[in-house]
Amino acid sequence: MTPSTTPLALCGELLRDPEGLVARAAAPDAYARLAPRVLGIAVAAAALFGAVVGSYRGGPQVAYAAVKMPLLLLVPLVVGLPAVRALFHLAGRPTGAQTLSMAGLVAMARTSLVALAAAPVLWLAYDATVDYHLAVVLLAGVLVVAGLAGLPSLAKGFGPPTHKSRLAAVAALLLVGAVTAQTGWVLRPFVARPRADVALFRPIEGDILGSLVRAPLAAVDIYVDYAPRRSPWRDVDVPDAE
Repeated sequence: MTPSTTPLALCGELLRDPEGLVARAAAPDAYARLAPRVLGIAVAAAALFGAVVGSYRGGPQVAYAAVKMPLLLLVPLVVGLPAVRALFHLAGRPTGAQTLSMAGLVAMARTSLVALAAAPVLWLAYDATVDYHLAVVLLAGVLVVAGLAGLPSLAKGFGPPTHKSRLAAVAALLLVGAVTAQTGWVLRPFVARPRADVALFRPIEGDILGSLVRAPLAAVDIYVDYAPRRSPWRDVDVPDAE
């Protein structure tokens, strides 16, 4: 394949042939040339997607979400890649740090691009002023779809698959997916409540799994394990929920 020379061409290669891009980065001097470009695409696409997510509340939340969305995808790679490398080593597929880091960057960039492609749909939904809890569920759904499109690139390009390497790939994807989900919980809010004070981070409480179980129920006014509190904005009881 002809080496990509523009960001647009590199985006096309990330979407069409991510495994080939990982293999190409193994060539002499190719990693130093390609890795910063792939990282730049990943960060830019994730930041734009984050700005769309922050538009649900508007104001400073647009900038906050744009800054935090690239971290949502980058932090799990930094935390999880050593464990992923160990899993493939146990499966008989020892992988060099350079190849694995490039595969991680490609997975991040591909996830960011797919999420950005879905951003117009999310923006239209938010413009229709959907319920806050439904807005959170929609964001989670987009990220799951984008992750399913991007994260498998992390487990490919390491030679012909074997039974053990397939198991290692599944374990790696589950690991990175779980770390990504919990990272999103730590970095929240991305979608801020319409009447809540805008904040860069919220206190750590509960976990992501509990929130994702409760959010769809809250969207239809079913609140589980929430202690009601008096709303300072209106004369009704509202749940103290994420």
